Amino acid sequence: MPISNQVRRLGSTWATGTGWPKRLLWVQIQGIRGWSALQRLEMRFPIMVLVGENGVGKSTLLQAAASVYKSNVASKFRFASDFFPDTTWDNIQKAEVAAEIQQGGDRFKVSVRKPTGRWRGNPDRPERPVQYI
Repeated sequence: MPISNQVRRLGSTWATGTGWPKRLLWVQIQGIRGWSALQRLEMRFPIMVLVGENGVGKSTLLQAAASVYKSNVASKFRFASDFFPDTTWDNIQKAEVAAEIQQGGDRFKVSVRKPTGRWRGNPDRPERPVQYI
């Protein structure tokens, strides 16, 4: 099926870096659930679809993207530990979620990491409303 003109225009605008003053450029995961090796997903298009079998990491990727932002939803801040809690079968250590964010003309890298027992980097995240349901 050919790409429509509207989708083609969206892609061109995205590629120029204009039209979306705030955007996530990439997210990188290591040491969380089945993501043992360093993996990066580049956000190369404004609308993306994640497809895969159960258990391949689709939800983990979305949680990682949400965890790099400081979001106050319903008067409650969410932290990396809300997205990736320790459980009996999954005790997270030596984990990191990193991302590059563009805000206007500025680009910067952020990360939340759990080198040992506690998550680090939560206060340094940029603020943006994020809903993860």
